[in-house]
Amino acid sequence: MRHVSRAILCAVALFMMAGAEVWAQDAATGAAGAKAAPRIHLMADYTDTVKVNGREEVRRFKVFFDYTDGVGRRLTYDAGGALLNEEVLPHGEPRPSDADFAEAVTVVRADRILGGMVNRVKAVPDGGFALVEGEGKACGPGTRCIHVLWLSPDRVGLVRWTVVDLVRQSIVYRAYTAPENPPSVDDVSK
Repeated sequence: MRHVSRAILCAVALFMMAGAEVWAQDAATGAAGAKAAPRIHLMADYTDTVKVNGREEVRRFKVFFDYTDGVGRRLTYDAGGALLNEEVLPHGEPRPSDADFAEAVTVVRADRILGGMVNRVKAVPDGGFALVEGEGKACGPGTRCIHVLWLSPDRVGLVRWTVVDLVRQSIVYRAYTAPENPPSVDDVSK
């Protein structure tokens, strides 16, 4: 009986020390009250001509995705570099980049259970397209959800279908199944 009590006391002491260490780190870095720095990535930067009052004018467009707020934005500049317009893009835009897909794969691989499984069976990641759901869903407005399909090494069979939200940096669907009656575009944009 003494050995059991000693083991319990050791476990409690370790638990309390770990909690104190986290509290000390938060206090030292100010993490308890500080907001994380915004994560904004440039997705596209291009020039094009547009008609303005019957004349062709050069415009520069920059498309960003703000992973902190979960929204895409397009900025429009004139030929001299002056900002003309900033618009918030519809949910799901801009299209996910290769970097988005690589980040989603990294999130799954870092998961103790799913990462261990896909590594053990040598599953190959594929996908990279967005999942856009309506308000109140795991991949609703304010998210950046990316499909990651894990295929067998010969790419013949599906091992697991996951969905990762890059805004939350977490797996939102550990075993995704496509809905039988997917929502219409109008339903998703509401």
